[in-house]
Amino acid sequence: MIDRGTVIALDRPAALISTHLPPQRVQFRVSNGFDPRWLEGLPGVQRARRHDDQVTVDGDERLLGRVTAALGERGYPVDDLRAARPTLEDVFLTLTGRPINN
Repeated sequence: MIDRGTVIALDRPAALISTHLPPQRVQFRVSNGFDPRWLEGLPGVQRARRHDDQVTVDGDERLLGRVTAALGERGYPVDDLRAARPTLEDVFLTLTGRPINN
């Protein structure tokens, strides 16, 4: 991985992802007033953050089930709930603090 002409990480794509990021990411949309920090208390959750109405939760491979159950138990209405695997672009953002295009 190269940033502004400097090698910042060198490995196979899968190894870069597994070294720098958790195996699963859950994303969903919420209405105003939702504070995702309580999700960090769930087993397997490494980080939960919100940007505008988008919440992103990173954690282990059983993350989707845990987050879905916790949201349901608390009665939080969410939209567009999905699980995703981190990408090389996510690794770049983690290492540099900025998107690839900046």
